Amino acid sequence: MIDIDGFRNYLYEEELSQNTIATYIKGLEMYAERYNEITKPNLIEFKRYLLENFKSQTVNLRITALTNYCKYKRLPERIKPVEIIYSAKSKYFLGSNYRTSEAIKPISAATLSTIAATFYSII
Repeated sequence: MIDIDGFRNYLYEEELSQNTIATYIKGLEMYAERYNEITKPNLIEFKRYLLENFKSQTVNLRITALTNYCKYKRLPERIKPVEIIYSAKSKYFLGSNYRTSEAIKPISAATLSTIAATFYSII
C-alpha cells in the first residue's frame, strides 16, 4: 500500500517547500490511483503512461516524486528521468544531467531535429 500521509510528513521533516511537497504528493497520488505497490514493472508502465500524456518536465516532476518516495520507504526501485528537448528556436538541448549548467550544450537545428526524431521513435 502507498503511504501518502507518511510521505507528506517525511517531506515536511525534510524541510521542503510547500509547493514541492504538493507537487510530490500529486505525483504519488497519480501513481497510487493506478497501482497498489511500488515495483519496477509498475514504475516503467507509469513512466510510459506519463510520457504519452504529459510534457517531459511534468514527467520528470512525477518521476522525482516517486524517486523520493522510494528513498523514504528505503526501496531499491528507481526510474530514470527523461531527457528534455527544447524547441529549435532555443537551439539548446538539456541532457540527462539536466540539473547542472554544464549540461546545456548549443546544437544546430539539424541535430535537434535528429534528436527529436530519435526521442519520438523510442516512445
